[in-house]
This record gives sequence, C-alpha cells and structure tokens, in this order.
Amino acid sequence: MVLCCCAKGDDEPDLNASGEVVAVDQIAKDRKCTDLLFLIIFAAFWVGMLAVGITGFTDGDVNRLLYGIDYHANLCGVSTNGSDPDFGSRDQLFYYDLASTAESLSGASSTSSALNSISVSSLRSVCVNGCPSDYIPYSSLMSMVSIATVAASVSTSDTAMAAAMATISATYEEYLDDKYFICEYYKYTNTSLSNGTTVPDDWDSQYFSSLSDSAKISSIKMSDGPCYPTYMKYSDFLNYCVPAIPTEMTEYFEGSTAATTGAPTATGTTASPTATGTTGAPTASPPTVSP
Repeated sequence: MVLCCCAKGDDEPDLNASGEVVAVDQIAKDRKCTDLLFLIIFAAFWVGMLAVGITGFTDGDVNRLLYGIDYHANLCGVSTNGSDPDFGSRDQLFYYDLASTAESLSGASSTSSALNSISVSSLRSVCVNGCPSDYIPYSSLMSMVSIATVAASVSTSDTAMAAAMATISATYEEYLDDKYFICEYYKYTNTSLSNGTTVPDDWDSQYFSSLSDSAKISSIKMSDGPCYPTYMKYSDFLNYCVPAIPTEMTEYFEGSTAATTGAPTATGTTASPTATGTTGAPTASPPTVSP
C-alpha cells in the first residue's frame, strides 16, 4: 500500500508571493513561531484544567457524576461497607411520584413559578436495582383508580376498604403484585401493614403486598402512597430510569378523544354523514347512464 501526502515534489521549487523562486536557506531563516502569546495562554489553560481534574478526583467523589441521588440525599450505586443505606446493588434512580409533581406544576400560574416550585423534595425518588419493566396497562389502572376513589369517597372504614380491595382483586389481581408498585423507603413511612405480614426492611421500596387495605387503596389512588403504580415501561439511561410511553397508553387517550369528537373508536364506529345529510355507512353513487 502506498501512502501519498499533499506536499510538493522534490522537482517543484518553492515560490514566494511574487512568484520568484525562494532558496532553501532563506525559507529556513524566515520561518518563526507565530501566535506565541496565545500558545502561552493555551498552555496555562491546560495546566489549570489538569490541576482542577487532579483536585476533583482526589478530594471529590466521581460517583456523584455516575449515579443519581435520591431525595433523601442518598447516593445510588455505592456500597457503604455495611452501614445504612448500602446501595451498592441499586444503581438506578427512579422517580416514583411524577403524577403529584405534574399536578403541582399544572397548578402554577406561570412557567417561572412552575420551575421555581420544583425542589429535591417534590421530585420523590428512590434507588432501585433495575428500572421497572412491568407495568399496569393504563386502561386497567384507570379502572382500578376509579374503584378506589369511589370506595374512599363513600367510607374509609376497614370494612369498606376490604370490600373495595376485593372488588379490585376480582378483576385485576395480577396487577396487585409488588413488581407493579414502587414505594417510598419503608423507613420514612408511617403506614399500616396487614396482619401477619413481615415488616419490610428499612430501605425496602417494594412492599405493596404487605400494606393494609386502606394503605393499598391510597396507593392505587396515587394520592398519599406510600406506594405508587408503574403504568409505563422504563429503561436505563445513564443510571436514570427514563419512561417509554407504551402504545396502549397513547391508544387510550386517542380513543377518549375520538369518542368525544365522533371519530371511530375501538368499541364502536360512528358513521360519517353522507352527501344527502343522512347518517350511515357511505354508499356508492348510482351509475349515470348516458342516453
């Protein structure tokens, strides 16, 4: 393989601006370093950057760039050699209560006030061992929320809560598993547990099945938790759980919009008006016969 460069061949003389041949010794004599001041500034810049980098790695914690920090100021993905909390196996940061955050932002009077209302405490998050891949279909979740909301509005007695959970369980029992809910660390909750269940670990974030019926209803409603349902799939992006809106969720909203505008929906079809002003399926026009 032959490599070529763009320099002039040995048989081509060097010319100056006037087109005159320049001697080799004159070229060597006239050459000099240009922009010397800038070179000194550039070298000083890199010396400063090197000093900042060394200071950062020796006195700082590079893990703060690699992992998220939950709203209790715990660093995810870092082992603490047995002291609490030890999140060495929990690399991802998951925001579990986006609904209440969105609700608080939607009630803001302006964009600036909405942004100002965002704080570490409002973005509730926990460190998890893998982003949730299981989620409750949005239409099913809305039905569960409706049942829980109606039941809570009628009575909050233990009997009423148990009856509401029995109604939800009859149809949506498969979605009452711990894997469909992410909870606040048990250490920071003051929630009631069902009788006979094992008390969760202080840093456990999936214990929905251990809750009492009233706490489960509160969690399903996504009001006061302590657990919150996952209704979309999440993927890991730089150790942050990023939601991917499922097709089923978009179809749910598109179907609701279509139902109010008269467009075809998944459960029925509203026929478009024909040219004669009648409602029904469009029919073919009768052929015109030439005389």
